[in-house]
Formats: sequence, C-alpha cells, structure tokens
Amino acid sequence: MLTLVLITSVAFAQITLGGWGRGVFAAAVSGGNDPYSIALASWGPSGPRIGFDVKGNSPNVGFIATITLDHGGVGLTNQQMIWIKPIDMLTLKVGKILDDTLRSAYLPGSYNWMRFAGHVGAGGVFARVGETPLRPDATDEQANFEVTLAPIDGLYAYAGFGGKGSNSMSGLDAGMTSIKLLETGSYGAGYTIPNIGVVRAQAVGVQSADYMLIQAAFKLTAVSGLTVDVGGFLPIGEATALTTLNLTAGIDLLGTYTVGPFTAGLIADLRLMKTGDPRYSVRVTGDYTIDATNGLGATAEVGYNNMDWEIAYGGSANSAGTATAGTICLLVGLTKGFSNGVVGIGFEGTTGNFNSWTAFAPKKTVDTFTWSVPIRLEYWF
Repeated sequence: MLTLVLITSVAFAQITLGGWGRGVFAAAVSGGNDPYSIALASWGPSGPRIGFDVKGNSPNVGFIATITLDHGGVGLTNQQMIWIKPIDMLTLKVGKILDDTLRSAYLPGSYNWMRFAGHVGAGGVFARVGETPLRPDATDEQANFEVTLAPIDGLYAYAGFGGKGSNSMSGLDAGMTSIKLLETGSYGAGYTIPNIGVVRAQAVGVQSADYMLIQAAFKLTAVSGLTVDVGGFLPIGEATALTTLNLTAGIDLLGTYTVGPFTAGLIADLRLMKTGDPRYSVRVTGDYTIDATNGLGATAEVGYNNMDWEIAYGGSANSAGTATAGTICLLVGLTKGFSNGVVGIGFEGTTGNFNSWTAFAPKKTVDTFTWSVPIRLEYWF
C-alpha cells in the first residue's frame, strides 16, 4: 500500500492506494459442447476484476473511490463516497457506500473460483447496508446516504437510504418522495459481546413491493478455531404487497472449524415457500495447508442444491439458463499463496451450471454435466 502524508496547519491527512482483484482463466470449460476457453471473474463471464482504491483519511474527514480497469477501460465500482465525523461517535456518509461492518463473512470454496449458479452469496446470513436479504451481493442496492453511531465499545448502529434498484452515483430514483425514501431505508444495529460473539438485526424496505424484510443473525466466536454465523429473515407487510413473494422465511448458516492445518466449512441455505416444498442448498468445504513455508495448499468442495436463483431470492420460476434445482457440484484445487496474492488451478463440475452463464451456454437439464479447469489469480494490497 502506497501512503502519501499531507501536513496542514490543522491536522494531518493520509492519501493511500490499495487494491484487490481476481481473475479466472477457464483453460477448458464445457457444458456438453466442445470445450472452449475464457477469462472471467468468479461471479460470471464479465472479465477479470482489476481494481484499486484511493482513500483520503484525516481524523474527521475522508473519502474513498474504487476504480477498476476491467475490459480494457476505466470504470467505477464498489464505492465512491465522502465521510465526515461531526463528533467522535457519529459518522455521515454520502455517495455510493459499501458498509460491510456487520455483513456475514466471505465464503470459502467455489466462491473464490468459478461460482456455481443458484447458491446464496456471502451476505446471505446478514446483508450489507442497503441490500435486501433477498439479494445479497447486489451492488445496485447499496446505500447512498448513511448515518452510523458507535456510542459505546462494541455497539454499531446505522440507517442507510437510497440506492434501491439503481447503480448510479445518486441512486435515488426520479420522483422518489421523502416518505418513500424513509420506508425503503435500511435500519440496523450490532453488538459485539466480548469473548462470545456478535448479535445483529436490521429492517430493510423493499422499494418495488411495499413490504419490509426483518433479518437477525448471531455469530459465535467463543470457541477457539470455530466460527458459526447463522441468520434468518422474514417478510412483513400488507397481504397484497406480499402476493408476488413466493417464500415465507429464509435461514442461512456459515460455519468454519480449524484444527491445525485443516479448515472445514459448512454453508447451508433454506427457503420456506408459500407453495411447494422447502428449497435448500448445502455445501461442505475443506482447506488444507500442505506447506505453510512455501504457501502450498489444497481446497475441495462438494454440494447439493435444489433451489434456482429466483427461488433463492424470493421468486417462483427458474431463471433462464441456470437449471440449478436438484443439482450437485464439486471442486478440487491446489493453491500457492503469497503475502499479497494467490495462484491456483483446479477442477469444477456441476450437473447445473456456473453463475451468470446464460450468455455462453443454453439452459441445462439437471442431468447435464458442466465442467471447467479454472486457473485462479488474485491480489490484494
């Protein structure tokens, strides 16, 4: 990280450059057709992510801008915002805001390689500020104005507004009234219980349907080597507003346990439906450190999924091209880590499809096997 310190007559400010990026080269990928090759991101065939952050920080004022160099051009992603602390416990933010303070952790396994279609994202247990629990990881649902409070150690509260359905810098849809802005806000808080865990709760308004989603989660950290993060959400509102939502509740779990060089992971997602049987996704992961001195490691994942993308996020019909209901998935890979990056090669297969793969493959039946040989490159500064 590059740091530039600016001295002023009032205080000091730091301008820092950092970054994160990940690219996957699918040396061979096939869904029953002749294998082909493509460079992509973990979340789909949109090109590798090459990004960096520019941050300005002083005791009471700062900014952050995430800039990308994807697809041979310059773009903006994640966040571009200004923050000011009028008093020590109060922070105001405006712009495109990425507040992951209470969000559930990033997932192990295929989430870092080529993601399988239909599985809930990293924010499934507890969504970031501005997102609805129906669409974790949706960058078009970030807040554009946020007020945060940290009055005592361990307590963090927030209210976030705007951004629903818009990826623009303003994020406030034309014609939105002030009342509508309040109704569709995100209101939440979390408290860290020393040596026990973190409890969180939030209410998120859904702009397009006039109902709210209530989400609560608890992250257990009391046992050495064990982390268990479990959460659930419920839609509440007038019966007429809930008619388009084909679920009654969602429950999500992320657990990891480390013993020596081995880390086991469990990712489970359940959706209780208004009509039809419950839908669920279960994945078991394993990471093993082969040689810590040289950064060598191995990873594996096996899972089963009987909910497609739209069911996972509240709908009732299979979205075109995914065909994930009743599918299995697997991953095996080898990695070499560095102080600020990792490279790896693996094999992935599924009877469904990879995430956002509709532009490159037709809709699959559940017995079609799709496979890939991914080479993963990632950096962070």
